[in-house]
Amino acid sequence: KNPVEEFTLANNKIYSDVNLDLGFKEKIEKIIQIQDNFFIERAKPYNIFLINSSSNSQFKGTTKSAHIIVAGNFSTNNKESIRVIAHELVHRYIGNIILQNKAHELEYKWFFEGFTEYLAVQSLLHSKFINDLEYFKIINDTLEKYFNSPLSDIRFHRIQQHHMKDKQISIMSYYKGFIIAFILDKKIKEKTNNNCGIKCFLNELILATTSNHYVFEISIFQEILKHYLSVGYVEQILSSINNPKILENLLPKK
Repeated sequence: KNPVEEFTLANNKIYSDVNLDLGFKEKIEKIIQIQDNFFIERAKPYNIFLINSSSNSQFKGTTKSAHIIVAGNFSTNNKESIRVIAHELVHRYIGNIILQNKAHELEYKWFFEGFTEYLAVQSLLHSKFINDLEYFKIINDTLEKYFNSPLSDIRFHRIQQHHMKDKQISIMSYYKGFIIAFILDKKIKEKTNNNCGIKCFLNELILATTSNHYVFEISIFQEILKHYLSVGYVEQILSSINNPKILENLLPKK
């Protein structure tokens, strides 16, 4: 109903009925640049639609093969909006370059949503849109929500589409994957004297899937992870997907 503003950031077209100030546009551009520099393969340009919706109490986003949509009340919560935008922008890579296996879409949601959320938060940290204390709070809040949930032992390979209607079940895959990504990032950095991290692992995963035209499979995840961590540790990571006790034991000590 309202006039749509169009502008270009880092080759991506943004359409918005939101009155975005210059600072907000610069934040989006910075996040795009941080993420594009993180991955070895550059995502194609996207159409990004930001829709002002005063009736939405929470921001919601979706990403398809060539466009991103984020809707919410942009006049009330800048931090939440920028975090959802950062999340959807990561899907340009995890979901559209590392392709989903439709037959295991729900089973692997912990990777496609949880790893995406972890990288979104990382991009906010490296862009300096959140500080260290805010970052640690996000980490601790995620750990608390996951391990205190009665659904923490959910078996992801048994999830079916009707379960996703329950928001508490749906969000568990985000928390689970976020925590696994956090653990792997710390562990790979520890093994490589901070020369590497989850960045190296994900870029190798991108190379393996794109060069061979593969979709994401747990077997590919497992084999590439063995390039960075011991076979025994990788087996624990895989076991932790459906076992919160193992996941808890893998957490960094400090």
